[in-house]
Amino acid sequence: MVSLIMLSFINGYTQYILAGHHQPGNYFFDIIPDTTLIGPNTHIPPQPPATYQIDINGDKINDFELYSLGYWMNGGGGTEISIRAHYNHCQIALCCIDSCQNKIAKSLERNDSISKNLTWSNDTILYLSHTFWNIEPYSCYYNGFINNSLGNYLAVRLIDPTDTIYGWIKVTNVDWSAYTVQEFASNTHSFGIESQRNDLRVYPVPTNDFIKIESQMPISDLILYNQFGIEIMQKKLANMKTMIYLKDLKNGIYFIKCLMDDKIITQVSQLVKLHMINCNIC
Repeated sequence: MVSLIMLSFINGYTQYILAGHHQPGNYFFDIIPDTTLIGPNTHIPPQPPATYQIDINGDKINDFELYSLGYWMNGGGGTEISIRAHYNHCQIALCCIDSCQNKIAKSLERNDSISKNLTWSNDTILYLSHTFWNIEPYSCYYNGFINNSLGNYLAVRLIDPTDTIYGWIKVTNVDWSAYTVQEFASNTHSFGIESQRNDLRVYPVPTNDFIKIESQMPISDLILYNQFGIEIMQKKLANMKTMIYLKDLKNGIYFIKCLMDDKIITQVSQLVKLHMINCNIC
């Protein structure tokens, strides 16, 4: 069995967006007029929640939703305002975990940087505000959105092996089961993709067992993804040369992401395994 690796290279600079800002070429949506929603507070079974759908990058696919709902029964009840991710590649910045073990979305101020340096959650639900009470001596509440006169911002991102899109959602007047959503934006395809093949060298091609990687700058992190965007290998490095063994990999498309100082190099690698053919005349 022979392995052939076919390589192409893409690179770009570390991505970020500032809360409350957008640049030419970014996606920006201003909600006119500002939309205030109040979730129902009814006896179980509850009424449908008050939701607002967010298509953060303008591709006509809803990525997130704001969600508000209240309920009560038998002396207890609760309310929540949350943000929910629709897909696995949609992530929300995490603030903390409260005493009720609920995960809380981070509230940012205008001009705060939204980048990989935030704590990003893989959970599909993070809370902006919530309450819970019962006839027993137990209750908890949290409102991380102490309303800022300049607005509060949720940090979100869409992540895949070849690009990451960072964005923000401006939400104000978060109180009990009410919230106001005003605008949102993202740095759609802000990778600034350009070809710079001399930044990274990968060899030998073809190969059976391994590839060697050399760069002009020290590689701090190396991540290998499969064709479905699932991380299958990660290495912490501090040098300009490394080796990856491929003997146990299956046939498919692989992505190698290298972080070098302020650059992210993403390499698309196709590993093709060919069966040997026995014949008398070839």
